[in-house]
Amino acid sequence: MEDSGGSAAAETTPAAGPSTLRRILAKVVLGGSIILLGAVGYFSILYLAAAEVMPDLDPQLGTALTLGAVLVGVIVGGIVGAKLKYLLLK
Repeated sequence: MEDSGGSAAAETTPAAGPSTLRRILAKVVLGGSIILLGAVGYFSILYLAAAEVMPDLDPQLGTALTLGAVLVGVIVGGIVGAKLKYLLLK
């Protein structure tokens, strides 16, 4: 008897090749950068809240931390975006 085509479907199923691994790596990098940016933002918000409770802290330091968090977010976001574009479109 002739096969109903089940083996032909198995032959066309792609194995976990380099492109699949690149996509998984891109998702891991994106998730890690989102967690990193969230942590930076969280700690800058905590500092600003502590500055409200303890007014003897330097308010310029809180502003510097907030601007630093925004700057880090822009830089890391640009790097991650470029890497993802490179990995996914290669």
